[in-house]
Amino acid sequence: MKKHILINYITIAMLLITKAAYGQCSSPGLKIIHEACDTPSHLTITKISCREVSVGWKGVKKQSYSIQAYSYDKDNSIKMLKVKNMDCNDEGLCTATIGVIGLDSLYWTLQASCTDMPGTFYTDEIRGQTVGLPSCPLIEMIDNKQSNNFIVYPNPSSEFVVFDLPRDFKTVDQVCIYNVPGQIVLLINKSKLVHTGSGSYKINVQNIPAGTYFIEVRSVAQSVSSKFTVVKN
Repeated sequence: MKKHILINYITIAMLLITKAAYGQCSSPGLKIIHEACDTPSHLTITKISCREVSVGWKGVKKQSYSIQAYSYDKDNSIKMLKVKNMDCNDEGLCTATIGVIGLDSLYWTLQASCTDMPGTFYTDEIRGQTVGLPSCPLIEMIDNKQSNNFIVYPNPSSEFVVFDLPRDFKTVDQVCIYNVPGQIVLLINKSKLVHTGSGSYKINVQNIPAGTYFIEVRSVAQSVSSKFTVVKN
């Protein structure tokens, strides 16, 4: 009996020593914040484009870092973003790249973790600068999602263009034609489409000025895009 009591006292003493040395006790899954981890500093934005944002900070090479990058959709729901190419050199200068294509703004936080003590400990999360993003020219947006099996013909055209519905499309709900700056120059709903048979549709472009345009065919579940040119004889 005395032996068991002695073992319990020793166990409690060890827990108290660990708590004093490494910070407060934590529930499972909760990140333990500890001052022994070096908090990253000098968070900067090094490059901004419509496709990606490059960020940098001063850290320590032996520590690991995690970035939570996010934006907001039109319905105010949070959209988590992909972080890539994270690296720190021997001097502790760290960089990473965040993909932001199609977004208006970027929010990000940075946190360091260290494992050179018993267990894994973390620094507080540091909030980076909020970034307003430029819009990509529509040609870049189209190139990002253009389907190889979706073709508009004849191309170039002066009177009309025809497109064949992709095999995985069961129906067409809407067709949009954009100019290069991204303005809609023609919007055709399902009821106004001219069906030529065998999954082909014909669109009159005689009233569209000469230039390069992008056509987007939409269904409820998906969309495909392609590029074509209007010429005037």
